[in-house]
Amino acid sequence: MIALRARMSRDEGLTLTELLVTMVIMGVLVSASAALYISALRTSTGTKSRLDEVNDGRIAFSAMSRTLRTAILPSQLFDAASAESAAFIEASPLSMKFYANVDNPNNSIGPTRLSYTVTAAKELVETKQIPNQPVINNKYVYCDPAVVGCVVQRKILARGVDPTKTIFTYYDDLGFLLTGGGSGGVLSQTQMENIDALDISLVVEQPGSGGDGTTYVSRIALPNHDAVIRSEEGP
Repeated sequence: MIALRARMSRDEGLTLTELLVTMVIMGVLVSASAALYISALRTSTGTKSRLDEVNDGRIAFSAMSRTLRTAILPSQLFDAASAESAAFIEASPLSMKFYANVDNPNNSIGPTRLSYTVTAAKELVETKQIPNQPVINNKYVYCDPAVVGCVVQRKILARGVDPTKTIFTYYDDLGFLLTGGGSGGVLSQTQMENIDALDISLVVEQPGSGGDGTTYVSRIALPNHDAVIRSEEGP
């Protein structure tokens, strides 16, 4: 009984030195855990940004490739009154507007005016405008987008597109580069009439992806427009 009381009366708590050592060890463990968590979070965020970058670029590139292959003159869709001499309405290194034969079953709607433009906000925007309905005397007429009631469909294809890098490069039927002499490299009417193919070089870079962006490059043939060029050249 006396021995038990003696043991109970002894002070067996932690000393200040032991407490400090324990706090230091805990601090190291907490710091290491926090560093691992932050690293994992950054990796996860970077992976997500990278995936968004790849998906945006793939979807935009696929959409542009598909519609550009349908570039066509309105006169090729039975618009005998059309005065257009090229499928392209505007063509520059960063934007273009052209007639596309999309969403036009049995030529029941007509050619869509379709454009691609990179905005200052680094967004690649697709704009679609179908002819006024109904078509009168096989003449395709389009409303003025600036007028209230004019229906124009706009869609952002990709974000993080550098507005200073060339996206579109144009070539004639002999493979020669068509270089616009106007402001911003805009092609002339004659040059647009001679476009036979073009290169798309799309760079998409999302913040936090940890790289220089994802680049998609391909040459797109224009079979409808090429047929017009060949027929004008003759045998």
